[in-house]
Amino acid sequence: MENQKKEIQKNKIEEEIGRIKVSELADIIIRVDDFGEKLGVNIRKFLNTPNYKGFTKQGVRIPKEDFEKFKEIINSIDLNKF
Repeated sequence: MENQKKEIQKNKIEEEIGRIKVSELADIIIRVDDFGEKLGVNIRKFLNTPNYKGFTKQGVRIPKEDFEKFKEIINSIDLNKF
């Protein structure tokens, strides 16, 4: 069982695609991962404070099968309306 667990961890996908700074202590990180053995895009807040360094629960995960629809929605945003 432990060997199986190590093998799963070894094959884990976690690739950072980009980051957006939202404050001195926080970034939004976009990455591709295989959380729960399902490939997807994870958009999550990351804190770097004196008390805590890591991802928060704030964010969203887009499964691979929904990513094309997500891109379509994002690309439909008219920046001139802002």
